[in-house]
Formats: sequence, structure tokens, C-alpha cells
Amino acid sequence: MMRLASALLLALCATFGAAAVQVTDDANNVVTLDQPAKRVISLLPHATELLFDIGAGPALVGVDEYSNYPAAAQDIPRVGDYFALNLEVILALQPDLIIAWPNGNSAAQLERLAAFNIPVYLSDPQNVGMIVENLRDLGRLTDQSDRAEQVAMGFEDAMKDLQRRFSDREPVRVFYQVWHDPIFTISGDNFIGELITYCGGVNVFADAPVLAPQVGRESVLAANPEVILGGGSDGTGLDIWRTVTDLSAVRQGHLYTLNTGHLSRPTLGLVTGGEALCTTIDRARAQ
Repeated sequence: MMRLASALLLALCATFGAAAVQVTDDANNVVTLDQPAKRVISLLPHATELLFDIGAGPALVGVDEYSNYPAAAQDIPRVGDYFALNLEVILALQPDLIIAWPNGNSAAQLERLAAFNIPVYLSDPQNVGMIVENLRDLGRLTDQSDRAEQVAMGFEDAMKDLQRRFSDREPVRVFYQVWHDPIFTISGDNFIGELITYCGGVNVFADAPVLAPQVGRESVLAANPEVILGGGSDGTGLDIWRTVTDLSAVRQGHLYTLNTGHLSRPTLGLVTGGEALCTTIDRARAQ
């Protein structure tokens, strides 16, 4: 009887150890797994990074073409890009979870995947709070909750420290140029817009109704930013403004090129990117 009771107890513990997991994704869909995922496909680079950050990299069996970081991600089989997914390869990899992008991956192809009863978690974090929640959700989904919680708290603390150090300094009007032809910027609802606020900057297009609005040259002139920030390695994107002396930023020489490698994705890299952003805005402030 004692052996039977012990066996039943062990079986019970095993059952609870593989308990169902349930989270709500960024599209407000409830994602339920019978047990934590062991075979995961990531269809977007930021999710691939976050999975490695929480220790779930070994569970990745497939990634999209643009998942290039960390280096270990480059050795994982490719399953397509934002425009087209190789469904045959995806099915052959037998994933028990797919991480996808609601505004990037093909809705039709995601529906086809759903028809095969493969759980899909839609990830689209647009601010620091959502990145923290993504880390925790991915931790639950891959049985890495403890590590994910440590990473999430560390990231959150770093963002709070950045805000504490810079947000109360003298306001500086900032125009952040994502692209120059045509001209694209970011709104206040984007994580870069949030970082600008943390840095004590005032995003001149914070109230734009979309996350990455296209703006006209006249709109930038009317906003008259004190600092213009742009991405790229050589700063050529900012050349369209260098002779526009009607702009305060041009007259004061406050056109700065940023390395956007740590700012373009909602990942832990925003800690490094945010530090560089705040330091650059502070340099203009001091001058």
C-alpha cells in the first residue's frame, strides 16, 4: 500500500509539474498551452532576443530571416520573413508554440497556422511596460518564469533609473527622424517616444495619431525642434536639414546621428540605446 500511495503521489506531482499555461497576448487573445512549450518558432527578431534573454533560446527550433541577434540565433533554421512564411518547413519542425507579429506577419498565413491548432502568441510591445509583460509571458510559456522575472525586474529598474536621472531636467524639443525620404518619425506611444520623455525631451510629434507617422517638411519647420536625431551610420539622412537655418536645431548645430541598433527593437538593448539617447539630448541641453 505504501508503494502504491507513493506511486500515486509521484504521478500527481508530475501532472501538476506539467500544468496548463495561460497568458493574454498583445492582441488580447488568450493563449493556452497544455504544458510549457518545448519547441518554439519565433517570427520576429525582438521575440527571438527576448527568448534568449530569459534562457529559452534552446527551445527555439525556427526563426524568421531577420533574427540575427544574439549570434546563436543565426544557427537556427529560417522559416520565412514578414512577407511569406514557409508553412511546410514550419509544420515539419512540429512547434508547440509560435510567436508572431500582428502588424507584420501575413494574417492569412497566421490563420492557416491556427487551422493546424498551433498556439500563436502575438507580440507587439510598444512601451516599456509591454516589454516587461512580454518577458513574463514568454517565461510562463516556456517554463522560464524565474529567469524571466529576474530579467524583467532588471530591465524595469534600469528604465526607472534612466527616468530618475534625466526626466526632470530642462525640457528640450526633439524631432526623431526614422527615415528621410519620405520623412517618417515616431509618436509618443512608441517606445522611442517614451524614452525621449525619460530623457527630459519633448517629442514634437508626440500627439501623432499613428505610431510611425509620415510628416512633411513644413510640419517639421512649424514644430521647430531644438534637437534633430536620426539613425544610420553616416548621418546622410540628416543632410536634408543642414542648410535649413530656419530651424533652431540647425542654427545651434544640434543634429545628431544615433546608432539605432539598440533603439530599433523592443528588447533589453533599449537600456543601452536609452542611455545614448539621453546623453545626446543632454549634450544639446548643456550647450
